[in-house]
Amino acid sequence: MAAAEHVVAQVNARHGREWVVRERLAGGYNQGAFLVDDGDTTAVLKWLEHAVDAGHTDAVATAVASARGNGWPAARWIVWGETAEGWPYHVAEHIEAGSVEAFDASLAPAVIAAVERQASLAPLGVVDYSAHTRRVLFDDAADAFAPLLAHSAPARALVDEVRAAVDTHAGVDLPVDDLVHGNLDSENVLVRDGDVVAFVDVLGVGRGTRAYDLASLAVVSSLWQWDRAAHDAFVATGTAVAGAPAFLLSACAQLVELLTFGVANWPHDVDTLAVRASSLVRKLAAEAAFTDRSFHKVAPVPGGPRPSIYECRQPVRDWVGHLFDTVVPLPRDGRVLDAGCGPGAYVPGARARLSRAATLVALDINHERVGCIDAASADRIAGDVQALPLADGTFDVVIAMHMLYHVPNLRAAVCELRRVLREGGVLYAFTNSELAQFELTDLYLKHGGSTASAMGDARFSNESGRPILELAFAPDDIEMYELRESELVVTDPECIVDEFERLKYTLEPGLRSGASWGDLIDGVRHDATATVAQDGAFRISENHGLFVCRKRG
Repeated sequence: MAAAEHVVAQVNARHGREWVVRERLAGGYNQGAFLVDDGDTTAVLKWLEHAVDAGHTDAVATAVASARGNGWPAARWIVWGETAEGWPYHVAEHIEAGSVEAFDASLAPAVIAAVERQASLAPLGVVDYSAHTRRVLFDDAADAFAPLLAHSAPARALVDEVRAAVDTHAGVDLPVDDLVHGNLDSENVLVRDGDVVAFVDVLGVGRGTRAYDLASLAVVSSLWQWDRAAHDAFVATGTAVAGAPAFLLSACAQLVELLTFGVANWPHDVDTLAVRASSLVRKLAAEAAFTDRSFHKVAPVPGGPRPSIYECRQPVRDWVGHLFDTVVPLPRDGRVLDAGCGPGAYVPGARARLSRAATLVALDINHERVGCIDAASADRIAGDVQALPLADGTFDVVIAMHMLYHVPNLRAAVCELRRVLREGGVLYAFTNSELAQFELTDLYLKHGGSTASAMGDARFSNESGRPILELAFAPDDIEMYELRESELVVTDPECIVDEFERLKYTLEPGLRSGASWGDLIDGVRHDATATVAQDGAFRISENHGLFVCRKRG
């Protein structure tokens, strides 16, 4: 209380007020927050005992006021400034609400929506959290890691995991366009009747990417084992906002700082938390590595002088129309979402089977591909299936055609696809068997590939798809049908070469040590040419899988 009274005396002298310190509020480390009143108004005093540059607190106050004007939930500041010691302080309105011990799946969307209010609100004259992340992980890494390296074997193992995870992403650009809270956890979110009413402890507000705050939520939810669905929502949204590599860096910087703080304040808990932190780093690193290779977010629209191998399908027929007419029925007057639509291969066929009154939405993460779709055929949206910018219960049918194996966070994706379905709605998820196109896999392995999984489909396939879908749908509401009606009959060997070049982003990282991309392409061209010369065509087997998932209950 003595420190609070020392600060409030300076506040009163500077601003002509008569605040009296009443009590310290629950929660928080460092200086905490104190309830004050002047006989008429109750407010909250907060300060930090480290000196800042003159004008810093004015910049933070301006940032908070601007964000509040944009709907960001924060208390109104009454007075602010710096003490004689240079410590920043503010007195803010007191909001009658409480914090929660942990976020669950019901509260996480409201927290995420509040963080989204921070988009494109980067203030001036405040801390840059993207630069701070770089300092922790790269520029000043020796100092940042030192307390953990000196603490214990689990803490040292965490440092090793972090170093291995971040080194390959040292060149990643971290955005600086957003407002960043900088210390967002459950204690700093006030909730009333299930709604988020304020973010508090905002003296550290800065600029960077709002994914930094989502990474903070993901870190604490993982270390203290909160609701898994809430954790996954924070990860999926943060990854969608800044990309998996940037999200990984944001999370790793905060893990290092949080557990360094733990070494000083709760050392007996650090080993357990370090083991959990290592697991989280490995998970995020795997997603970042996959996203680096999956270039579909910025891939050019397919096209070239030759047909793709998929235009060589036999028997010749309207395969898209055949699919809709036989196994993927669309509601004539309903609402349909084509999720991960690419340049719109399924849009004309779907539109032809819908009435003028029906709604067809085509969504893809790649802006250029969405732009290829006729605006008269579908409502075009650039968005991420891991965090769909669409309301709950909007669609009668969602189709996800050969796209889920491209998605880094499959749990988030299938949960989002279910969320936007109305009750009784149906998701049709189309994929391949891991045994399909084995002829291409054999070429890859023969000429330098190290693993068949580099071909990509195994992440969501006929064989692996059901348990992934069961993360969102009840087992009895999922059916799978195998479709083996077709094969690819390719008479131009250069079409085979084109397909390997198209998949370079995922195949090249999977080459054996000493193998080169040029040698692989030369080998593929040689064997494909020899097969066409001998057999008249290079034949590629197909084995598709269609998962039908109904939303019930």
